[in-house]
Amino acid sequence: MKWFKNSLLLLVLILLITACGVKEGKDQQNDESVVYTSFYPLEYMAERIAGGKIKVHNIMALGASVHGWEPTAKDMAGLSDADLLIINGLGLEPWLDDVRGSVSTTIIDSSNGVDAIVLQEEDHDHGDHDHGEYDPHIWLAPKNAIIQSENIKNAFVDLVPEEKEYFEKNFEELTMELEGLDAQFAHSVGDFNAYIIVPHEAFGYLARDYGFKQVPIEGIHSDTEPDLQKMTELTDFAKDHHISTVFYEEGDSPKIPQAIAKEIGADIEGISTIEARTQEQIDAEQDYLTIMKENIEKIIEAIK
Repeated sequence: MKWFKNSLLLLVLILLITACGVKEGKDQQNDESVVYTSFYPLEYMAERIAGGKIKVHNIMALGASVHGWEPTAKDMAGLSDADLLIINGLGLEPWLDDVRGSVSTTIIDSSNGVDAIVLQEEDHDHGDHDHGEYDPHIWLAPKNAIIQSENIKNAFVDLVPEEKEYFEKNFEELTMELEGLDAQFAHSVGDFNAYIIVPHEAFGYLARDYGFKQVPIEGIHSDTEPDLQKMTELTDFAKDHHISTVFYEEGDSPKIPQAIAKEIGADIEGISTIEARTQEQIDAEQDYLTIMKENIEKIIEAIK
């Protein structure tokens, strides 16, 4: 009887050990790489390229603005377990120094290789904050988005080399769609030397690539409203250059753009900097690419 009990105990131990071994092996096989992105456009690019092979999280909450946002303790905990953090770069993420000092996650700067626009002196030091040397709004131009996507693809190949062909295929498909937007814009506005009034100075890369000029209501960082003198200058300029459309930032108050439009007899139209998606856009199945296309079509219509 003692022998039987000992044998039974040994059998139970063997089964437990075997079960634990199988569970551990299964977890290892299903162990998924985790990547964080600093805001929505990078989340979109990363998900398109990853194609489900890598888990992608956007660190910013739904509808949050990149201006003034800072990661919470929960965000930092998630980052500490991530394989990569993909950032826009060029000063868009002022919270990055805190992350570097707290977690050892590898940071991928998606702006590497972009021909960045150097800010004028009045834009470089804004109030009490140094926002960086360059215009950070690179994701709003298709040519730059292709460079950002390639940097993400290369980071994914380094992270999961066995999926290299899969990532490259997904990158090529995304590139073709972005090149399509580039061709559409270049064909439509290439011969124009027109002006558009925009809510803030975020469309410099589009203007440079396609030959139009932006006239911003607010500066590069969109955190100050124009005074009476600025409003007078804007309306006088718009009248002199026969500007027929004034753009406002979708999701923000259109009060000031409406006042300018009324003064010059122009139409008013929404435009997006695509920093984040709203729930309404998600419900309408709008994404980075479709919103980019809408922006381009609205600008084309405004400068015809």
